[in-house]
Amino acid sequence: MARKTGKPKPKEIESILQWAEEAITHRREARIWADDAVAYAERALRFHPRERDAILLTKEARLALIECESHAGRAKDRRWAVEALAPPKRREGVEEVVESVGRAARDALDHARRAKEAVTRARRR
Repeated sequence: MARKTGKPKPKEIESILQWAEEAITHRREARIWADDAVAYAERALRFHPRERDAILLTKEARLALIECESHAGRAKDRRWAVEALAPPKRREGVEEVVESVGRAARDALDHARRAKEAVTRARRR
């Protein structure tokens, strides 16, 4: 029976590092799209709700939100992949990487939540 504790295998470590890099990239992309969504939503609020500019800006904000949520979901998927390769008892030597992937996923989800709130404000009025 194989041991369930200790270090991950070298190939697993390589995969963990790759997933971590991808999670951080998706967090960055989620932040960029969230910033775009918030900016579009804030600009839309400057116009009367029925004005063409407000409608177009709100649509752009919604599209940016979709992209943001997509990247946040991908970051979350990377976190799950890392946790599957390095369960709590087999994280020797990769603890910091696993933690950084978890932070990246949480940050990406926070960015998506912030963008969603801004888009919701723009659409409600």
